[in-house]
Amino acid sequence: MKVRIWVAIAVSATCLGSCSAVDLVKAKVAEVSGASCVDADGPNSSLDQIVDAMMTAKFVDPHTGQQTTMAEQTRSSLEAVQKYLPAAENIDTSDAGIRAKLSEQIYTDVPAGGDAAFAHAVCNLTDAWTRVNPFLSDHDAAAKAPHLLRASGRMLCGRIKGTAEEATASIDKPLATAKQNPDHYLAKIISDQEAKLADLKKSGADSPLTSDLIRSQEATLNKLRRTNPDDVVKGLQMWHDFVWAAVENQCPSLSAVGFGEKCGTVSSQSGETTFLVKLKRQPVSCDEAMSVMRSFQTSGSSGDRNWYCTYPSRENPDWPVRISCQRSDNGGSAVAVNHS
Repeated sequence: MKVRIWVAIAVSATCLGSCSAVDLVKAKVAEVSGASCVDADGPNSSLDQIVDAMMTAKFVDPHTGQQTTMAEQTRSSLEAVQKYLPAAENIDTSDAGIRAKLSEQIYTDVPAGGDAAFAHAVCNLTDAWTRVNPFLSDHDAAAKAPHLLRASGRMLCGRIKGTAEEATASIDKPLATAKQNPDHYLAKIISDQEAKLADLKKSGADSPLTSDLIRSQEATLNKLRRTNPDDVVKGLQMWHDFVWAAVENQCPSLSAVGFGEKCGTVSSQSGETTFLVKLKRQPVSCDEAMSVMRSFQTSGSSGDRNWYCTYPSRENPDWPVRISCQRSDNGGSAVAVNHS
């Protein structure tokens, strides 16, 4: 219970792996073109700098309309939730307690220059900012606050369990579906939300919490009905780009495919398919990676005792990586992926 509460309320990086058109409509804001972000320059931020920026960031609480900080809003939210928890599950809502929980959820293994590269990549994707966290809702203030935009990407990376491809599947697939038929996609979303509202009303629970949920659901439906289907696609695309900017720049090691140099292609053993060979992690050269991949494809052996190759996709035919090869002596690696 504690973990779920902290992720859903205290941290509020709510959308990784579950962001929907509903979420994006709730947070719909105007795009600010030509934004200038202070975080797009300079060395990586320290963990203390990231957490300090989050704790002190000021923004308008969407529920009260009053200016607050991350620490104040988190404390208020958790104290409200505490009423529904057993006494044994007391939550530390002191500044130190909140700071400790935030620190646990910040990704720290960022390559040199990754923080600035991420901020540069997402500086104009302001439609996605508010969805990431309310402390980014004042775009001008957030763009000028050191370490704050970087914090949003670090939190997304911190929520990835397994690989980035697994974590983002529920972002990538809805985007592809929405692009195929925006009208049908939005109609399905509205239908699902209408059913959810009907269930809430049928529950018969007479409580302030239920009443608030019903009002919130009605407001969401009203926004959805006024939404242009093409705007939903745009919002999903912005969210997709924002998340993958964090993965590529701040936590590239979490990607199964990686972002390294494209070296060439190898044929499947049947000869009917070609796979794209990429460097996943240096230090290896394309010549070395191609030699190892060809040897493994033809003989089942890497041909080099320092390399170990596997077929990670055999248990999951949809997995993008067909062959994964790791160099044991220096950490270098290469992958063969589906070639489109």
